[in-house]
Amino acid sequence: MPTRLHRARHEPPSLVDRWLAHPIETHTFGASWTALGLLLVWTWIDPGGGPSTVLQVMHPAVAAGVAIALLLAGVGILLAIFWSGKDSTSWRIELTALPLGVAAWASYAVAASSPFWITLALGFVTGATARWWAIWVNTRNPRLTIVVESDPA
Repeated sequence: MPTRLHRARHEPPSLVDRWLAHPIETHTFGASWTALGLLLVWTWIDPGGGPSTVLQVMHPAVAAGVAIALLLAGVGILLAIFWSGKDSTSWRIELTALPLGVAAWASYAVAASSPFWITLALGFVTGATARWWAIWVNTRNPRLTIVVESDPA
């Protein structure tokens, strides 16, 4: 359970404050990126046998980078979500994982030919960038964080 929450910079909260507080559900990123990363790694290891045809269009080194980056980003986000230590460490893990995912999805969007996959990839890029910005703002300005005491019960 997180012990820190985003605090609005304006009273009443502006649209940007609301967007920063809830850019997208992080669990969705972690779970889907890990699953899709595994599928992309499968496609990269077994060309023509995996479910992704987009990686077959890419140079093998680029395909490997996209697959591994997406898998590492998903695992990193899940690690950050379930991190039991300090929140600042959790945020640093997520700040490292999100750019990997953004780079992988941006590369995937460039190589994809299907409007569905392009839209999905650009949606993930937008959401992950918003999440990255929200974390970055919170870590750079401690006034924007609310510390919640944990309930001993």
